[in-house]
Amino acid sequence: MAKLRPTEPDPAVLDIYRERLDRYGATKEAMGWYDNKLALRYKALTRHIPLAARVQVLDFGCGVGFLRDWLKKNRPAAVYVGIDPCKEMIQQANSRTREALFSHLDDLDELGTQFDHIVCCGIFTQVGDRGKREQENHVVETLFKLCESARVSVSVDFLDASVCDAPEEGLYYADPSSVVRFRRRATIDRSYLPFEFCAHFFTASEIDHMTNRYMQVVL
Repeated sequence: MAKLRPTEPDPAVLDIYRERLDRYGATKEAMGWYDNKLALRYKALTRHIPLAARVQVLDFGCGVGFLRDWLKKNRPAAVYVGIDPCKEMIQQANSRTREALFSHLDDLDELGTQFDHIVCCGIFTQVGDRGKREQENHVVETLFKLCESARVSVSVDFLDASVCDAPEEGLYYADPSSVVRFRRRATIDRSYLPFEFCAHFFTASEIDHMTNRYMQVVL
């Protein structure tokens, strides 16, 4: 097997999601969520997105598009776009609604368009054929690319390595103290679930020294 590029989707992971989709259909279980806490995750990941602003939100790794449903109720002015490297997931997402744009994308270099906010729910949870070091590099390089495409923020959740005594095989756990070092402007939220956390990376870095504030205001 050829070595995977750092930002390339792992075919073994895509196979796992295809198998779940065949087994469970267009459900949260197909995306690897077996609890009833998706709303908590979405609330944490979108906490800083304005309630009434018409901002562009990219759901990177959208699966069948449940974040779109949540945003429609809780951030109705947001302009939603969902992309996923799994074609079958995108087919299911598009069959669920015609009111949102869902697209297949497996090469981040082709993302092109900039968005105000990028939200990633569960995209780094599953491990396939990558080793631990390769997976860590995959996470960093993917986040770097996403931050290049975000005007304001990138928000992503992880399983918390610092509180998990018995990690489950095949899953990726991250240390919050390591993740937050990825970018100068970052926050960690560990308040919503005991074994998970989300990280918010803010992309504006230019400082107005007269006011001691960042030039771009984070909404």
